[in-house]
Amino acid sequence: FVPGGGDGVTIHPELPVLQVPALGCKNALVNVLARHVSAHGVQFEEIVKARERDNPFFQWLSLPFGPENQLLVYYKWKVYSLLQGDTMDRWRTTPFQMFMNGPVWIPPAIPPEGVTVGSGGGDDEFSAHEPAMSPPPALPSSQGSP
Repeated sequence: FVPGGGDGVTIHPELPVLQVPALGCKNALVNVLARHVSAHGVQFEEIVKARERDNPFFQWLSLPFGPENQLLVYYKWKVYSLLQGDTMDRWRTTPFQMFMNGPVWIPPAIPPEGVTVGSGGGDDEFSAHEPAMSPPPALPSSQGSP
């Protein structure tokens, strides 16, 4: 972003603009994975990525990062947002940079009251409850321990 202008910020078109994907099954799955990765670390993401590589619901996780992969852009923002102390339904909406000299991220607008982020219309299996995800397995301990 560039300081100046009427609102104090000019956003360049090549920078990522984050948009909440349409509410539904995949969005609920993305939100649940983001919450678990923010709690258990990137190792959890790697385990899920390996275990679910042939699952079409997780295909977005292995595709290249960029504006054409909106689920991955949203997911990366959501993990970062949760790590910054935001919640699943309330977050900061001001543009920010994750890394010095990195792109400006524009968070999605907060949905109106009564709309639950990541909820489906009732027809998908994730609308009433979240898919079960367990923490990553413990790392093996050293062989010579008593």
